[in-house]
Amino acid sequence: MMKKTMAMFFSIMLAVSLVGVTYALWSETLVINGKVCTGEVDAEWTVGQGWDTEVPGKDFSNITGYVTGDGKVLVVEVKNAYPCIDYYLPVDINNTGTIPWIIQNITVDFSELPEGTTIEFSPDPQLNPDIAVGVQVHPNQEAYGLLHVHLNNNATELTTYTFSVTVTVWQWNEYNMVYGGD
Repeated sequence: MMKKTMAMFFSIMLAVSLVGVTYALWSETLVINGKVCTGEVDAEWTVGQGWDTEVPGKDFSNITGYVTGDGKVLVVEVKNAYPCIDYYLPVDINNTGTIPWIIQNITVDFSELPEGTTIEFSPDPQLNPDIAVGVQVHPNQEAYGLLHVHLNNNATELTTYTFSVTVTVWQWNEYNMVYGGD
């Protein structure tokens, strides 16, 4: 019986010792405090002086453009237009954000224009980069283009035609993931 009591005593002492070691173990907690400040994707239009291909002395129509208060909408007006004249308006898309973006999409709404009307961004022969899908623009830089409008012979007299061009820009590092570009 004495051996059982001694075995029980040592077992209890061992258990208490292990519990004591567990409670006597020192510890230290390390904390990481972090702060992430995100950038901004932002773009705005600027517009220059437009011109057309009317011959001197016969310049009766013109193209103008202006930007709304937030810089997001470019309004273009061709006044006193008639068929088979080419109108040009220099426009820029400025990166006013803090991270680079890429032009993801350019869409023209032709729904209220006569069939055969041409609206496109032509490259600016003097400035780069052009307004085109896939062009990357860094903060405080811009993409350049000439908005080219051509009404063909389907244009109707005394008619006001409206259209919209939507340009979508994405943060630079997401463009390749979606479209597989370089």
